[in-house]
Amino acid sequence: MKQNLQCLLLVAASLISSSYFATAQNIAAGGSHSVFVCTNGEVKATGINTLGQLGNGTTNNTIFPLSVTGLTGITAAASRDQFTLFLKSDSTVWAVGYNGLGQFGNGTTTSSDTAVQIPNLTGVVKIAAGFFHSLFLKSDSTVWSCGRNFSGELGDGTQIQRNVPVLVPSMTGIIDIAAGDYHSMFLKSDGTVWSCGDNQNGVLGLGTSSPIQVLNPTQVLSISDVTRIAGGFRHSLFVKQDSTVWACGINNEGQLGDSTNIQKDTVNQVKNLTGVVDVSAGQYHSLFLKGDGTAWGVGFNAYGQLGNGSNISQNIAVQVSGITGVTKISAAGYYHSLFLKSDNTFWACGQNNVGQLGDGTVITTTIPVQVLDSCSINLNVSELSNGVQTNIYPNPSSGIFTMQVLGSSAPIQAIEIYNHVGELVYTVEPNSPNITIDFSQKSKGLYFCIIKNSNRVISTRKIVVN
Repeated sequence: MKQNLQCLLLVAASLISSSYFATAQNIAAGGSHSVFVCTNGEVKATGINTLGQLGNGTTNNTIFPLSVTGLTGITAAASRDQFTLFLKSDSTVWAVGYNGLGQFGNGTTTSSDTAVQIPNLTGVVKIAAGFFHSLFLKSDSTVWSCGRNFSGELGDGTQIQRNVPVLVPSMTGIIDIAAGDYHSMFLKSDGTVWSCGDNQNGVLGLGTSSPIQVLNPTQVLSISDVTRIAGGFRHSLFVKQDSTVWACGINNEGQLGDSTNIQKDTVNQVKNLTGVVDVSAGQYHSLFLKGDGTAWGVGFNAYGQLGNGSNISQNIAVQVSGITGVTKISAAGYYHSLFLKSDNTFWACGQNNVGQLGDGTVITTTIPVQVLDSCSINLNVSELSNGVQTNIYPNPSSGIFTMQVLGSSAPIQAIEIYNHVGELVYTVEPNSPNITIDFSQKSKGLYFCIIKNSNRVISTRKIVVN
């Protein structure tokens, strides 16, 4: 075992990366993609990539986390539908994906499949991503914004789209920011919340859904002593100092958690939920993190994004099944949710049609499954061929693979298969270039296949069991 693993480490084209012992520190769920920030400052992403939102230099979707190209020193990420923001340890901000409305803040509307820096923006301590707009909180407690502004979501008193960040006037003493799809919220150090943007369904919590467009930040008078805020499609969440949760806005799927499906234009308490330390708002669902490390969800659940083992929507919060020790939550995805545990593992549930759960499959799940260990291994590595053509099909498969090795001048001595943490789980000495591998009893996920002849690695391939 030790000898085999050494061979893997030394010979197989750096299959195991230098980040092997990295651990996780942050998560962000986009529309149909997910982003994972490692403690060594690297970033991995999985899911839909049609607009380059995964930042790996391609527009190819992936079902397991791949490295975001060229980024180091990252401490946080924020994502919505088609783009992602990254905050570096030097307080600069970078962006990737769709930029058609200037949400990158780099003076253009040019999209990019690799991360670009937002120029002339430093001292940033927090970032937030809306559907087409971005918010930045600086160390001097001022807020800056850019991108779409048709509804006044930039809070600068205009409806002018901005492709460079502008100061949000009168917003000082800010300690937190949140971006919904088309609205923005600002939390002051005195516990008051201010909001602006699209006010449909009463999402701004101003006691009315008129006017529809609020161009200047306006105080949410129905709540005080707030410590956390989150914005969804058209609903908003607030945590108070007493660890109760409050909500306003659209409630068609019960996402406000008040046991009704009636929209609220003033802030109302989420029922039967106390001890909450953080919240996250998705498209039509909400997640809550309690101080005891349990996660809870409410709202739309057709894809199992509440993680309670069913696909029935809820208007009273239910506990996420089979997962404890949670330290971070993210429900910004359309129909999926992410969880970071204290043991530095990532977990996910909900829709998985384009691999946004990062477990190596496209299988939707109603109970959290573990994301492939993206912070322990570099999955964004070229497969070796050394002139040898290796066909593996079908791949992914349910566990039965056919392997065909062509172009090798010497007979195949051994085929070794390792799981994603480098453990040898299968070995065979074939007597034919056409080999059937039965992995039907193995756990689903990503594996690495090492093909040798004369004690030399001639090919490495990735296979996925789904």
